[in-house]
Amino acid sequence: MKQSKTIGLYFIVSTLSILLSVKAIISNPVLSSDSVLYLRTAEAFAVGGLSGALEIYSWPFLSILIAQLQSLSGLSFENSAYAISIFFYAIICCCFIRLVRDLGGSFRTQCLAAFVVLTYPTLNDYRDYIIRDHGFWAFLLISLVLLLRYQSRGGLRNAIGWVISCLVAFAFRVEAMAFLLFVPLMLLVGDKLEMRSRLATMSTLYLVMVTLCLLLLFSAIGAVDSLSVDQVLLEIGRVPISINEIFQGISASTEVIDQALANPYLSDDVGFVFVSGMLVLLFFQGMHAFLPNNLILLIWGRGLIRSPFAGQSMPIILGYLLVIFLYLVFAILTKQFINDRFMVPFCLLMLLWLPFYANAIIDQSYNQRIRWAPILLCLLLGYSLLDSLISTGTSKQHIAEALVWLNANSNKDSKLLTNNAHIAYFSNQQFDDCAYNLNPARAYFKKNCPGRNLLVIEMQTKDIALAKRLKSLQKHKGFRVVKSFSNEKQDEIIILKAAE
Repeated sequence: MKQSKTIGLYFIVSTLSILLSVKAIISNPVLSSDSVLYLRTAEAFAVGGLSGALEIYSWPFLSILIAQLQSLSGLSFENSAYAISIFFYAIICCCFIRLVRDLGGSFRTQCLAAFVVLTYPTLNDYRDYIIRDHGFWAFLLISLVLLLRYQSRGGLRNAIGWVISCLVAFAFRVEAMAFLLFVPLMLLVGDKLEMRSRLATMSTLYLVMVTLCLLLLFSAIGAVDSLSVDQVLLEIGRVPISINEIFQGISASTEVIDQALANPYLSDDVGFVFVSGMLVLLFFQGMHAFLPNNLILLIWGRGLIRSPFAGQSMPIILGYLLVIFLYLVFAILTKQFINDRFMVPFCLLMLLWLPFYANAIIDQSYNQRIRWAPILLCLLLGYSLLDSLISTGTSKQHIAEALVWLNANSNKDSKLLTNNAHIAYFSNQQFDDCAYNLNPARAYFKKNCPGRNLLVIEMQTKDIALAKRLKSLQKHKGFRVVKSFSNEKQDEIIILKAAE
């Protein structure tokens, strides 16, 4: 009976997840620049194999999946990519519930987990994206399920499953290698009397990992051309190089800040201030991604039950959180920016506490007849639901309208230059090296991109510098505005043609 209830819950959650993804995709018809990149790479793989894909993008596993599904199904590359994303989101939701179940959650707690993961706004914000993160998130949760099972039950099958799931996650994002290398060490945490068995358990995991990695490497060398293998290995080898890039980037930024401030009393501490500022930014970005209502629920529930998880699972979960935190620090110090997408894995694992805490609050309200507790709990959980259902982002419909007009009113002899990847990809014009450029007005003057006579410029309301360049093009190069489209914030798509 319990098994059938669980299967029924998975079916309902998967169906709801699919519907949410379809709704998000229909609501936003405009692709991000990353999404277009993966589609172009998939097309390159379909034509030129792995070497062709690597010429466009250095980590093309998602694009290979898109190309393979397109070949098997006959769907467009875009719809094939969406189908993969929809599938991964269903996996994420079901794995989240499975984790709650394996951690000792009752059926009611699992239902609360379903609500939490389906209504989590930061996760839902990326349902309409075509990005490799979806596969990374899905296999990260799968790997956690398998590692917890291996910790509690042992078994070579669970060990092999964990390594394979981490390797697949690694195929989506290179950060997953950190889980393979460091998370097994958390199996040593526990009773010192059982250290020998824990050491044997961890050693088995590392042995399986080394064996499978070697088999994978030898298989790749035999099946893929050497140039492509070298390119992939070079990308993996960039990780230690990136560590050096952190120090170079920090040094360059602190030098600029030091020169701007010109304060000799602060000169010696600029590096410390800059790094501290980046870490504070990471903290606030994490709070923004996790949401204040979830934080309140986390603090409230912590006062009711300290250890909600069954067994010795806590060190493993904390190990995952620690690894994610360290690569987030690495990312923000390297890139010197971060957004909610990077925070999703950390937040998903933190959300595992919420169903247990919500269940404890419900039990407390029954036992002690605290009437306000269920009301506050509903408000906290309802906030996420409303945030997911009500879109407050900037509309991109003007981009879709501009594309329709462009395809209806331009000919194939035109040479396009645009700073919008969606328009470059879906227009009737050729997507060459000159068609898409983030600085189109400046790129127009490049000698290697001659003869551009059709400019489609996405301009934010406050982009004064770009507005000046457009005026210069109109004044000195004979361009004229033939059409413009805008949204409620007066962001514009401006279409200019050269004088004939």
